[in-house]
Amino acid sequence: MLIGHNPGLIEVLLLLAAPGELRERASVNVPTGALAKLEADVGRWADVTPGKVQLTEFVVPRELK
Repeated sequence: MLIGHNPGLIEVLLLLAAPGELRERASVNVPTGALAKLEADVGRWADVTPGKVQLTEFVVPRELK
């Protein structure tokens, strides 16, 4: 688990996430309180490859009910 705030967190998210619909949404805006779930099938951080991590969830506060 990695918790942080902008501007650094969005930069890490966009660096690591593979291309896709959720990454595109995140590239437009990551508001305060947003949650992004990234999944990488690796055993250690050193094995994480930029652009190859799956962004499996991206939730912004207005979507919560």
